[in-house]
This record gives sequence, C-alpha cells and structure tokens, in this order.
Amino acid sequence: MKYIEPVKSVVLFLLVMLSVILTFLIWTYTPDYKYIENTERKEILIKPQKEMEDIIRPYKAIFRFDEGYTGTVSNNSMKNLMKTFKGWNVLDLEPVNNNLSPNYVNQIIGADHRMTIFFTGEVPFSAFNTIFQFADKELPETTFNRMIIDWSNSSTKELMVYYISSNNQSLFRSHVSVPNMNQFIQEVIEPAKKIWCV
Repeated sequence: MKYIEPVKSVVLFLLVMLSVILTFLIWTYTPDYKYIENTERKEILIKPQKEMEDIIRPYKAIFRFDEGYTGTVSNNSMKNLMKTFKGWNVLDLEPVNNNLSPNYVNQIIGADHRMTIFFTGEVPFSAFNTIFQFADKELPETTFNRMIIDWSNSSTKELMVYYISSNNQSLFRSHVSVPNMNQFIQEVIEPAKKIWCV
C-alpha cells in the first residue's frame, strides 16, 4: 500500500508524456500524396447546342406599306428574319422615352415603311448582342419585346431601329448599318408585300 502512490504518479507521468508525443506526431504528420495528373475535360452535350437566334425568336411580324399592313406568324419566316439580322452593326443606342403611352406606340408602329417584330417575352440587350454587333461595349441593363425597323431611307446602308419595352414603358433608338441593303429589301421587304393582310 505504501507503493501505490508512487506507482500512480509514474503511470500518470507516462500517460501525460504519451499524450504529448502523440499530439506532436499528429501536428507534424504529412501524408505522402501521390501526384494527380491534370486530365483533359471533355464537354458532353446531351442535345445539340442551339444558336441564340434559335432561342430568341419572334412570333409575329407586321409590315406597314403605303397601301396597308401585311404580316406573318410563320415559324420559317421568323427563323429567316433572325438569320437576316445576324451581323448587323448597331452604331448607337440611345434612350428616347421612359414613359410610353399606347397612342405613341401606335404612331411608331403605324408609320409607313416600317416593320414591327414581336417577341414572346422581354429580351435583354445583352442577349441580343450575339445577333447584332453593338458598337457600345456597355449595353443598358434593360429589355425590349418589340423591335421596329424603319426602312424608309433604304437608299443608304443604314436603318433606324426602335426597341420598345411594354413592361418598362421605354423606347430606345439606334442607327443600324446593314452589310447588304439590297439583300434585305429582296429577302424581307419584297416578299412581305405578297403575304396575307392583317
């Protein structure tokens, strides 16, 4: 019995030392990692990748001529129309009105030698940047759901394009440089004269 206290002290000392040694080993342990080589990632597409003009597609176009209105809702016509826009250069983009009235919108749409393109939802300018080539690098963070193209001055290579947002009641205007104005007139405007009247 007289040795029990010294034995307890020795055992306790050994346990404390063992704890210190194990803690030190854990702190300083560095595993031997094997080198992992960078493997080339392959992108797997589940469906064919779509172009932006296949995603952002209008559902209706109305043309205003001297003799009246014509229009179309043909899916093929809308697809061809978006292909025609590819590569157009938007020279400037400026706000015109932030409080549109329905009468003002009707005036813009009803003017001669204009076509109005209707989109199902609001389209951000940044998304349309893949179709048009905007000269301005910083586009407004707003949207539009109607685009009105004025071809009354088709003798030049520029068109006036208006962008209307029904939700924001806003109107933007831009001058657009068309690479081939004759092609635009022959492929878009002339066929529009022959389609059904609204």
